[in-house]
Amino acid sequence: MNFDVELETLRALVTALIVLYLWRAGRREQLHQHKGWRLILAGFSLILFASLLDITDNFPSLNQYLVIGKTPTEAFLEKLVGYLGGFIVLFIGLTQWFPIISRLRSAEIELRNKAAELESMVLSRTANLLQKTEELEQELKLRTEAEQHAQAIGIALHENQQHLQESKNHLRAIFDTEPECVKVVDRNGQLLDMNAAGLAMLEADSVGEAQQHTIINFILPEYRAPFVALHERVMSGESGILEFEVTGLRGTRRWLETHAAPMRDATGKVAMLLGIARDITGRKRTEMALRESEARFRNLVETTSDWIWEVDENIVFTYVSPKIHDILGYEAAEIIGKTPFDLMLPDEAKRVADIAGTIAATRKPFINLENTSLHKNGHPVVIETSGVPVIDTEGKFHGYRGINRDITERKEYEEELKRSNTELEQFSYAVSHDMRQPLRMISSYLQLIEMSLADQLDGKKRGYFNIATEGAKRIDQMLGALLEYSRVGRMGDPPTWIESRAVLDEALQFIQPAIAEAQARLNITGDWPRILVRHDEIQRLIQNLIGNAAKYRIAGRIPEITVSSGMVRNEWHLCVADNGVGIIPDQINRLFKMFQRLQTRTAYEGTGIGLALCRKIAEHHKGRIWAESAGEGRGSKFCIVLPVPQESNYSGR
Repeated sequence: MNFDVELETLRALVTALIVLYLWRAGRREQLHQHKGWRLILAGFSLILFASLLDITDNFPSLNQYLVIGKTPTEAFLEKLVGYLGGFIVLFIGLTQWFPIISRLRSAEIELRNKAAELESMVLSRTANLLQKTEELEQELKLRTEAEQHAQAIGIALHENQQHLQESKNHLRAIFDTEPECVKVVDRNGQLLDMNAAGLAMLEADSVGEAQQHTIINFILPEYRAPFVALHERVMSGESGILEFEVTGLRGTRRWLETHAAPMRDATGKVAMLLGIARDITGRKRTEMALRESEARFRNLVETTSDWIWEVDENIVFTYVSPKIHDILGYEAAEIIGKTPFDLMLPDEAKRVADIAGTIAATRKPFINLENTSLHKNGHPVVIETSGVPVIDTEGKFHGYRGINRDITERKEYEEELKRSNTELEQFSYAVSHDMRQPLRMISSYLQLIEMSLADQLDGKKRGYFNIATEGAKRIDQMLGALLEYSRVGRMGDPPTWIESRAVLDEALQFIQPAIAEAQARLNITGDWPRILVRHDEIQRLIQNLIGNAAKYRIAGRIPEITVSSGMVRNEWHLCVADNGVGIIPDQINRLFKMFQRLQTRTAYEGTGIGLALCRKIAEHHKGRIWAESAGEGRGSKFCIVLPVPQESNYSGR
């Protein structure tokens, strides 16, 4: 029973699938418009209907929902009608559809034949097309390669044109900005082109203005023939250099140095002249000035009373001026090849050679080196020598060049003067020293007489005694100051290196009572270096200056004293400034003279020799001293400058 049900169900399902397939195929292929197709679809539909009725017979629960028949006979007839009608309709449809299928089959066969022919034709045409395509591709490839090659040539040509233009612009920029004159001249001497520097030399505003003249017209007449010769040589293929003078359009004359070279055309023929000229006016003027200077120097050398010399690095004479004959009796030719030491006695030669060796090692100038040479006839001649090193532009040392002066007479005068000064100092010392004893005796006896006659003296007579006694005391003070003045430079220790601040502090200890009495404010500033001096003399100089600043004060005004120190190059500067009585400007020159006083003795005690002593101490140290003041009552400033040698180089000589 179950097997039959499954079979019926399978048959119904297959029939349903066939109906569905035919319906969808007819819709897709547009077959539903054909009558035979519709009959086939209707026949299968009736068979499907009858199959469904067979299935419902096996499921009673479904019959209650289907209104098909009430009796088995009716149900059988319905299934019979369904199956029979379905097969009949299917048969009729197939009868009508088979001729169509046969025609379609014939059409399909014909279509296949046509398709085969068409395929053969297409294959033939395709082969031809492929061959043509290969030929076209080959041709296209050749054309593409040709186009690429042409494009590459075009790019290269464009780049070359750009490079050529850049080169032209670069060359033009160089041409226009070259600081020297650059010009191009044709075979006839006519200017073709010139840069701005050249136009400036010719004083032309443009090339057109310069082209109105031939180059030869700018050249001074005396140089035209050499220029024409140079032009002809260049046109024949040579190069050349020429110096000549030109006159610009506005009349300015200048010297030019021209380097000329030929310019050739494409055939190699010389077509133009290329010239580069530089302005050498400055050099020419320098050369002329140098020649004039050499002439003046030679005239000066040959006419001066001194003799000029040059020595090489071995201190051997390479030049001496003719004036040596008047000084040492030798001709110049006799001295060339000798050394200065060959003209001296052995001891003097050794002394001077040691000094000269030291100087040559330092390559520094020297002045006023005294030495004694022997005249050709044998008598000594004192020479004062000064020289400077000869060093070339590369820094190489070639010796010394200098001047020798005969100072024999001057040294004799100096010795005589020195002897006179020594005798005068000794006389001053003796007078000031020897006169003080009798002066003290006079002062003592006056006091004794005054004491013995005390009961007999009235006020007027006692005043006479006081005047005499005070006069004797003042003379004694002046003699003491004069004695101290005469001792400067004659006594004491030689110069030594000391700390300048230390000697200031020592001086302040001696004058501290005077500063305290004046209630002065003391301000010490600046740098205090080591100095080479005579200790006692510099201490006395500082005492005098600060003591004067404290003494010459204005009543009711607190003295303010500033002591400053410092080095300027190789000199020690010491200044003492105050706010005291000041100095009348036109009286400053009297300050440093012996026994000169600008203030009354009643107002300020003193001998009038203190500043003269300061001047002598400064000069004894080869220094200088001066005073500054804005006027009376406006304070004053005293400055001392002393030379200070390099301590490491000082030998005490």
